This record gives sequence, structure tokens and C-alpha cells, in this order.
Amino acid sequence: MLRRALLAALPVACAQAQVGSQALTTQPGATVQLAPDRAFHLAKSSATFDVDAEHHTVTGSVTNTFSMLRSGLTHIRFDSAVDKVSSVVVDGKPAKWAHAGGGLDVELIGGTVGTQHVMTAQIAGTVFNWYTPTKSDPYRQGFWAEGMRAIPVSWAAPNDFTATEISATVPKSWSVVSNGLKIADTPKGSDRHTVVWRMEQPHANYLTSIVAGPYDIRTDKWRDKQLIMTCPKGYGDRLEYAFANTKDILTYFSDVLGVDYPWLKYAQTVIYDHPYGEEDVNATIYPMYWGQKQFLSLANRREGQHLFEWVIAHETAHQWFGDYVTCKDWSHTWLNEGITTFMEMMYTRHSRGEQESLRQVEAYSQRYFGESRRYIRPVVTNVFSNQGDYHTYYKGGTLMMSLRKLIGDEAFFRGLHRYLTRRGLSNVETNDLCEDMTDACGINLHPWFDQWIYSPGHPVVSWSWAYDTALKQVSVRVQQTQDTSKGTPVFDVMTHVGIAVDSKLRRESVHLNAKDQTFTFPAEKSPQTVLFDPDHEFLREIPTMPWTLAEMPYVLRLAPNPVDRAFALDRLVDSAPDEATLRLIASVLRSDLFEFPGLTETTKLAALKRPTLHDFWVAETTHPNDQRRANAATGLAGIANSPTDFALLNSLLKDDQPYLVVAAALRGLAATQYGSIRKLALDLARSSPSSDVREAALDVIADTKEPGYIEAILATALDSNPTLLRYPGVKALRHVPKDDPRLLPSLRSAVQNGEPSVAEAAREVAATVGLKL
Repeated sequence: MLRRALLAALPVACAQAQVGSQALTTQPGATVQLAPDRAFHLAKSSATFDVDAEHHTVTGSVTNTFSMLRSGLTHIRFDSAVDKVSSVVVDGKPAKWAHAGGGLDVELIGGTVGTQHVMTAQIAGTVFNWYTPTKSDPYRQGFWAEGMRAIPVSWAAPNDFTATEISATVPKSWSVVSNGLKIADTPKGSDRHTVVWRMEQPHANYLTSIVAGPYDIRTDKWRDKQLIMTCPKGYGDRLEYAFANTKDILTYFSDVLGVDYPWLKYAQTVIYDHPYGEEDVNATIYPMYWGQKQFLSLANRREGQHLFEWVIAHETAHQWFGDYVTCKDWSHTWLNEGITTFMEMMYTRHSRGEQESLRQVEAYSQRYFGESRRYIRPVVTNVFSNQGDYHTYYKGGTLMMSLRKLIGDEAFFRGLHRYLTRRGLSNVETNDLCEDMTDACGINLHPWFDQWIYSPGHPVVSWSWAYDTALKQVSVRVQQTQDTSKGTPVFDVMTHVGIAVDSKLRRESVHLNAKDQTFTFPAEKSPQTVLFDPDHEFLREIPTMPWTLAEMPYVLRLAPNPVDRAFALDRLVDSAPDEATLRLIASVLRSDLFEFPGLTETTKLAALKRPTLHDFWVAETTHPNDQRRANAATGLAGIANSPTDFALLNSLLKDDQPYLVVAAALRGLAATQYGSIRKLALDLARSSPSSDVREAALDVIADTKEPGYIEAILATALDSNPTLLRYPGVKALRHVPKDDPRLLPSLRSAVQNGEPSVAEAAREVAATVGLKL
């Protein structure tokens, strides 16, 4: 997650854009942020920790071996994240020191450039992020630390690479995972042991990490590298499925980049209380809970088809982009995060197909567009408050996808190969990538980087088309309506227009380079529809599509991008479709029978409850996509009219079905056949291991005022339940009467003793029912 300023090698336009960005940045709280000066190069940083697990404290030492980058200095400063320093020794002799303000200032006779010193500081304090056991999880023990907390007297900025070693003495029942290779694990008395991990390949210190606690561990091999998969004790049976795609991810990235995975091992650890995935060098960390209710990368097949494959791909891509090659300062964070977001989308394309990848590109583009309405900034700027925003991740990632389409796969990946092989184990700036991609493809990419990376904003397009019968030509007017008063340019872009005649789509090239342009193309008859940029070749926002309702069937059938087809489907379903239109929709959907199809959102179609779709919904109950099958359960339940239909719906409640499908079938049957599923609903409300099914069952018995429904909800909301189940219970508290004396204590307990997602659900319920917490 990371940045720096451009060198004179860039064209003047690039340099001006970077300097000008200081006035253009409107990110709240933005300030000028530059890489810190360095007095020394930190060659090796070692930490030794003696852990007091009961009191959540640590004693130990940090030893730093460093060489001077300047002559004649009498003091140097290390960054510090430790509570207490008790002594400092430099080159075997006590030294004067001061510990304050997040730093350790040490007096020394620096000598000339290149002089090497060894400094050891004795430390104590809480240091790490600690866990506390809960009623639902007695194994919630241990700690985690990254960057400065992992080696708490070191160098925090990314502009230096160092080798590291961590030694931790912990309870005997705890495992320890860190960077590099485990070189020792020795008993310490009868109830503790000392584990040592050594990382000899240099890396930025913010990528250092250590996790420790009572874990379940699974090991494997990929090529000649050890794979380690770790999670809190009691969840180890989920590891194999959760990380099943790791080998394929490593293989795909190694092969497509032409650079093998660069580290000696790869560990992936799921931990409590971490807010996101973190790409620590060869020791990635994931949070136990992601979003509101799911286990991150610990979901089994019934919970979803490798539900968190995307984040595993993202963090694994960081092992190349961000870890092997690291941005020199945080203004160039996109070199870490934007490129890995792109690689994540490319793995989706490899694993799940082009259609799923295109949907992902659109979703990420929309997240960035939403943020751009609050502020715009160049992707690369040294004026910012937070480089971990959507400009960095999603704009950066989708721009790399656009660049790939512009220069082609072969040249694009040849450029990334050149970038990695030339810059490996070093710091980089955006100009390094620009130069390497330029050299690889033979096209001067400085103008592209100037326009898209060093300038703020993006094209906002308004377009329309018309047909001239007399001239037999189609005219397409394209306007760039983005506000250019804050430095956003009028973009220069090559793309295409798609013209549909006789249900065939032909593409015509167009060159956008002005605010208002009209392009004309020959056509013997009026097109059935016209598509601007049908392949979504570049990042652009189109607030309003000009298509008429009459064009929607052709967009649905002929658009190459699933986003446009989904738009057409939505418009058709909202238009009170006639029988012919419903049959057209069904025929298009029937041809989309992939596990990850182009069209997944059929919820509105199911809500129509149209008998014409009966046979379609019956067929959809075996669709390989979970969402399509779940919508089929809803759609069929709304029009079921025979014992055969109800038998089919009941078959979707079986244990071989994804939980999403079971939940949909349960809700659907409850509306008309509650008596037949009453006992099952009660059982699932009290015992289902799935949050989706538990939520559906609780809602069903609450809607029917089933005797005991309040008690079932309150029992699920108890803090003795794991978060995965407690979350739907807390959400279902909205069904409990406001005057029930048990409601307020349950909500307060969820706020005070729950994961963030549980606490937020409780606040929402309280606001809905009008209670003050």
C-alpha cells in the first residue's frame, strides 16, 4: 500500500501535471507528503520477544545493523512503536538516547559514508495487537503485529530494504508464523517454546509481520516452495477448500508474468481483529470476518464458490507487486495496489471467465466513480491524506486493464516482465513502470501516463445516435462533459462504435480528442441499435444511456459486455414486458449456462410472478450458478401450481444445495406452503450453521408469529454464538416487540461484546425500532 515524485526523464507535460497536482487535489485533509530523508541504510533488523501471554506484555530487544549514508553525523533517529526503551548499546558500548514522539534518537560517532554500526535497544510494553477470549471462542488468544509493531525499533518508510529476523518465546500450545523460513523451534522450560523466523531476502519493513496463538495449520507444496495455511483453532477443516486455488493462482501469476514466485515459502494466515487482507512478504494475513457476516477465505462450498478467491488473488499478486518491487514512497501507492487489483481481475478472467472479469471491472469502476463525485486527484500525487482510496485501487486497476487492451496482451505482459526483472528487490517510481512498458511495446507511453495517471478525473460521456435514410449513414455524437476547470483534461482515446444490423454487430473505429464530436458511418438501413465503446475499452462514465426500449432486445442479445446486457435486461423487466419479451429474455438466459454466467441478476424477473416463465424457472433450478439457482427458487415459488413444483422446491432444501439456494427455497415455500416446511423452519432457526439460512428461518418464523419465535431470535443473538451466527440473530431482533424487556439488553450486549459487524447490526435495529442504546 504505497508512493514519490517524478524525475526529469519524464516529458515536461508529465512534470507539470505532478507539480500542478498540489492545487488539484481536493481529497479531504490532503497535505504535501514526501519520502523521509535517510541517514543510514538498514541492512538487518532483528527482534527478540519474551511474551507474557497472561498480561499481554512483551520484553525483549531489537538489534539493527546499519551503514551510514552521510558523513559526520552525531545523532541518528530510528522509528519506534514500542512503549518503553530501557537501554541502548551501539557497537558494544552504552549510548546516549532519547525515546519520544514515535522515534528513538541515538547519539553516535557516525564516521564516513559506508561506516557500519550495530545498535541494540532493550524494549518492553504491549507492542502487539492482542486477542481476548470470548464465550463463543475460548481459542481467541494470541496476538498479531505488522510493520513497526513487528520489529518496533526500525525504519517505517518503504524506501529502504532490510533483512529481518524475529524470535518469539510463547506458550507451548501456540504457533508462530512470520516472514522467511522457520530456522528454530526449541522448548523453553516445560510450558513454553522459542520460535525463530529469518527473512534473508531484503524487503521494506512495513511488510514484516508476526502472528501467534493456538492455530490449526495445514501445509502443502507448490513447485519447490512450502505452503502454510493457518487459522484460529477449531476452523482447520475449512482450510483446504478455502485456499484450494492458491496453487493455481501462484502458477498463473508466475507463468503470465514470466517471473516465478520470488520467495522461499508462502504462508497465509486467517486471524481475528484484522480489518483487511495484508500482503506481508511471503506471510499474508487475512481477517477472520470479511464484510458483515462471512468467514474470509474460510467459506466452504455450500457458503459460496471459493467466495474470497478475489482477495487471495489480490494479496498473492502483491508478492510480486508491492513486495518484490515496492514503491519508493506513498505517492506511488498505485504501483502496489492498482497493479495488484488489475492482477486480481486477470485471475478472475483466468479462473471464472471473461464475463465475470468484465463485471468485476465495472463494479470497481463504479466504486471509483462514486468517490470521484466527492473529490478527484491524480493517481500519482504527493498531496494526499489517504492513498488507500478508490483512486489508488480501482482507478489504478481499471486503468491497467485499459492499457492492456490498448497495447495487447503480449506487449503488456512483456512490459510487466521487464519491470519485475529490472526492478526486483528494489524501490520504484511510476516513471520506472512507464519506461519499462514503453521499452517493451515500442510505443511512447508517456502521453498515456500523463493523461491517465498524472492528471485527475476521467471521461464523462454523453452520446446519441441517429440514422439518415437519404444519406444511408449513421451519425454518432459523443460529448465529453467532465468538468475541466480543476485540471481534468479532454481525453484522447481510441475506441469503437458498434452498429447492429440484421442482428449482427460490426465495429467501427473512432478517435475521441475533443469535447464534442460527431462520427458518421455508412449503413444500408437503420440499425437495430448502436453501442458506443461496446467492449468497454477505456475507463469512462456514462451517466445516461440513450437506448430506447425498442433497442433493448438487441442490446440484450448482441452487446459483448455483460454490463450492457444487464442494463437491457433490467429495462425490459421494468417495462411490464409482454409474453413475447418474456420468451426472448428466457431464451437469452437459457444460453447463459455457465457457472459464472454473463447475467446473474434475475431477482426482478423472479418478482414478476409470470406463469409464462414457469418452464424457465424449473430449468433454472439446476443452473450451475448459485445466485441464478436461488432466484429460480424464488421465481418458481411465486407461480408454483402443482405437486411436482412443490416437490422440486422441497428438493432445494436438501443438504447438497448451496445455503443461498436453501434460504431462497425456504422463504419461497413459506409464502404458500408454510405448513409443509414449518418443522424444518423451526429446526433451521435454532440449528443451521449458515448465516443465510439462519436469517431466512428466523424471518419466516417471525413473519408467521410462530410460538417461540422470539426465544429463537434471542438465543441466536447471544454472545455465546460465533459471529457467523450471531449476526443474523442480531439482525432478526427487529422482529422482537419494542416493549419486550429482553430486547434492549440484547442490543446493548451486541454493541458492547460483538464484532464490528454485529455491533453495527444492533445499532441499525435500535434505530429502526426507535430504542436508545
